[in-house]
Amino acid sequence: MASPTAPTMKTRDTEKQERRAAKTMSGDPIIEAPKREGRAPVAAVGRFTGKAFGSLWLAWSEAGLVEVSFGPFEWLETVGVPTRAVPKEFADAFKAYFAGEDAQLHALPRDARGTPFQHQVWEALCRIPRGAVRSYSGVASDIGNPRAMRAVGLANGRNPLPIVVPCHRVIAASHQLGGYTGGLDRKRALLALEGVRIEGDLVRPGQLTLFEG
Repeated sequence: MASPTAPTMKTRDTEKQERRAAKTMSGDPIIEAPKREGRAPVAAVGRFTGKAFGSLWLAWSEAGLVEVSFGPFEWLETVGVPTRAVPKEFADAFKAYFAGEDAQLHALPRDARGTPFQHQVWEALCRIPRGAVRSYSGVASDIGNPRAMRAVGLANGRNPLPIVVPCHRVIAASHQLGGYTGGLDRKRALLALEGVRIEGDLVRPGQLTLFEG
């Protein structure tokens, strides 16, 4: 499998949201429910079950992973694709990750669709190493747009490949966990698996090697 991540055309609503969010000077982002700007043609879907973390539903194309979900895909009933065993490449990587290994899930072939800005943010997320976290403002600085904290939050919330593209490693400037598509309990568990020390809903500041307020 190759790993293209070709962007789709932006909708007018998405362009407006990104422009408006990019103008924000301060404050933590408002995390919205994920919305898709289009989806690569899905070849099949499958379910991966981890012992401690429950099930993940994976959708993939001929080119790579299209979407990862913590529950059954809502669109599956309207899209006629077969359910198959998860490809060994994906299953082995997730097994290694949940076993506590640095599995480099972001290196798996990916075929996720999004706007150019979303792809820019998602690639920045992939550079946050296991055991580290980053603030929304830090990610905005990483992509060369330090005022785009809210736009970063929107792109983070629309990541179609949670865990693979590690949006759970982004937290609020206040050191609070912030939002997460899979819920705070999952975010807390994923960070703990990676060695991040958390007290309640706060990440302990002494270990944030990549954290910037």
